[in-house]
Amino acid sequence: MIYVMSDIHGEVELFEKMLEKINLKVDDTLYILGDLIDRGEKSIETLKLAMEHPNIEFIIGNHEDMMLSLYTGEEKIFNNWLRDCNGGQVTLEQYNRLKVEEKEKIKDFLTQAVLYKFIEVNNRKFLLVHGGIRAFSEYELEKAIDQQSRRDMIWIRDEFTQAPCRKDITVIFGHTFTHSLCNEHKIWYSYIEDDEKQYNDKIGIDCGSYESKKLGCLRLDDMMEFYVSN
Repeated sequence: MIYVMSDIHGEVELFEKMLEKINLKVDDTLYILGDLIDRGEKSIETLKLAMEHPNIEFIIGNHEDMMLSLYTGEEKIFNNWLRDCNGGQVTLEQYNRLKVEEKEKIKDFLTQAVLYKFIEVNNRKFLLVHGGIRAFSEYELEKAIDQQSRRDMIWIRDEFTQAPCRKDITVIFGHTFTHSLCNEHKIWYSYIEDDEKQYNDKIGIDCGSYESKKLGCLRLDDMMEFYVSN
């Protein structure tokens, strides 16, 4: 089975509940679309739990991208990460208490994380990304992806969610609270019309874990939704 979730934000208890609820097996794959860390109280525990599972594939979010400033020395990004609204200070304090070997493993995990992933499930194509993409509908898909900036793929919001995307793929994303899209903390689908048919070109899965204390997960094999809450 193929699962996707995002934006756990240090809520490790929710993460553990979800892994139990979906009964993740060794031959399943879970894609996490960024933001394991920050804002919640147990960011490093959450990060380490994801790292322990060889069948979890991680796509970087804007919060991990800010954390990379620990290694790149980019002061402006580092200071932005530590702002109260981003919640990096607690993550940094937890990180600084780790042994050198643990820090190196986290560094490797973050620096090796990809920006996006193409997958196909039951003959349906998906693009998995944290923030979203600019449509570039005049380009073939591969060329359009080449035109994306790193910042867009991890930070974009309204320019992506409020515009038609592409007819050749469904984009699954986190980053934007689904509550802001549908007034509910649940998985959101954007439906568009095409030749009298409706289909969703975007699926948002950030259910606002650190605010709503609710985490969502989607199984792509049958589009079944799973939710856990505190």
